[in-house]
Amino acid sequence: MNWLDLVLIIPLLWAGYRGFTKGLLISLATFMALFLGIVAAIRLSDFVAGYLTEWWDIKPDWLNLIAFSCTFLLVVIGVHLFARLLEKMVKWTGLGWANKLTGALFGLMKMGFILSLLLMCFQTVNSATKLLDEDLQSQSLLFKPVRAIAPIILPKIEDNRISDMIHWDVNESKGWLKQRFHTW
Repeated sequence: MNWLDLVLIIPLLWAGYRGFTKGLLISLATFMALFLGIVAAIRLSDFVAGYLTEWWDIKPDWLNLIAFSCTFLLVVIGVHLFARLLEKMVKWTGLGWANKLTGALFGLMKMGFILSLLLMCFQTVNSATKLLDEDLQSQSLLFKPVRAIAPIILPKIEDNRISDMIHWDVNESKGWLKQRFHTW
């Protein structure tokens, strides 16, 4: 175990703890509320703007922003209230422990996926800059397993796709890194 393992294990433990304290229902509700809130706000903000202009005299400059924000907040609050109701029902049935354990597992999986994506991007940069030794990566207990999570969940994510998106050129005369982004 080396310092790279500590860098990886700290966010994993934190995410597992947060998932345990929130439970699966609230963790999923947080994720779904964000997604559904954005989708609903995009699709329904014009409808809400119509009602807002009937009730209040709002400047047109602010109307779209206020309508988007109100729609987003209403959906997020609604999803969270529904999740809290479900959580109370789960606790009432005596399955609160299952909610907590699956919440911890979900938190670990979510953070593992995020770290895996970051490690894939970092390896692309590291292949040109040599910030981390290959020995350090190979001696790490968590580097390879965590890095393998994203390609398992999304098989189309590959190293060559990331390296096609981010190219690194080292200018030997000045030592500057030039980053050029390309579309997939």
